[in-house]
Amino acid sequence: HITELRRRSVRFGYEIIEVADGRIIAEGETGHVVTDLNNRVISLPESYRLALSSPPLASSESEP
Repeated sequence: HITELRRRSVRFGYEIIEVADGRIIAEGETGHVVTDLNNRVISLPESYRLALSSPPLASSESEP
């Protein structure tokens, strides 16, 4: 899941969940900075920002 969405960066959070009892057994987070081909920090393109800030699409795995 996205924990932070900024103009030039995005941060994702992760959880590993024990299927048997729903217990969280590990958590993690990664931060990503948007760069151009010359490794200069740039703003996240608006289309990406909109896509990342939209509600997640339903997964076919969650459907009966």
